[in-house]
Amino acid sequence: ARKNDLREQLAYTANDMTHVYLSAGLPDKARDTVGEAIALWRELGIQPMLADSLATAALLSTYSGEYEETVALSDEAFEISLATKNTWGQSYSRFAIGFLYWYRGQPDKAIEAMTECVRLGEEAGFMAAPLYVGSSLALTYAYLGDTDRAIPLVLRSLGESRASMPYYEPVALSTYGQVLLLAGRRQEARAVFEELMTIRSYLEPLLEATVEEGMCHYFLTQKEFKSAARSARNMAGVLREIDGRLLIPAAMRLHGQALLGVGQLDQAAAILAQALSEAQKMELLWPLWQIRAALADLAEATGDPEQAEDHRQQARQIFDTIAGRVPSEELKVSFTRADYL
Repeated sequence: ARKNDLREQLAYTANDMTHVYLSAGLPDKARDTVGEAIALWRELGIQPMLADSLATAALLSTYSGEYEETVALSDEAFEISLATKNTWGQSYSRFAIGFLYWYRGQPDKAIEAMTECVRLGEEAGFMAAPLYVGSSLALTYAYLGDTDRAIPLVLRSLGESRASMPYYEPVALSTYGQVLLLAGRRQEARAVFEELMTIRSYLEPLLEATVEEGMCHYFLTQKEFKSAARSARNMAGVLREIDGRLLIPAAMRLHGQALLGVGQLDQAAAILAQALSEAQKMELLWPLWQIRAALADLAEATGDPEQAEDHRQQARQIFDTIAGRVPSEELKVSFTRADYL
């Protein structure tokens, strides 16, 4: 296509190759290729495909933690899809931005974006939206303390993945297990994670990181700290391959907690300090309060109660900021009752 100056064919090929590069863990190639596709679609004036490539670029910038760029790309893709009455494109334009809102401590915007993505995806037959984003919406509600709302959502995603897209089943199972842990239903969660360990197969990097995160949470609750550390390392390693900076501080926090569990205090201190620095740079409030809480536990373990109290107070301040952005009084009550601190 390039040799024969077939501009439209080149644009389609670049658009599709972006996903190949992302699945292969080549984020720089993916960014360059989707950038070329966007320029070609603008030149050719093909609006629906421009929106598609913009939404893919928004996905890439979401996981690299580029807030303003993600919002601009997502909004442009949504407006184009709205103007062209492309429901599939409207859903895809909101596919990733909810995660960015959540990690930045904006649960109101996260729930709005995820809910809209799922609703439009179901309407358009874009099944990745209710499966992947639907599972994430369930986990969002669970973290906010509303597991009664979360469990039916994640069970729906799990059922649909088994029926039509088994590739997503490990992700749905991992999320279901995490929701059950947050609901205090540990025996059921254990059965889910044991099932997950029997069906795991190759997944593209982002999905693999999602599964590893669930496994790490499970191992921590089981006090299997060496296994938790392994899952956290795997999660961070996969995320670095795809420039998933948004999620790396959370992976490092889990790793730090696992190291604390096995008594490797110096290593835990080093990794938690790095996690703190990276979360602060990107203003990621959700992992930031958890990192501060982990540092408080570390300070207590090293016999420094004053530093522990300082970290605990800072964690509480961040937590309260997030609570102030919860979209309803009912959810705010359930979140504050979760007693994370």
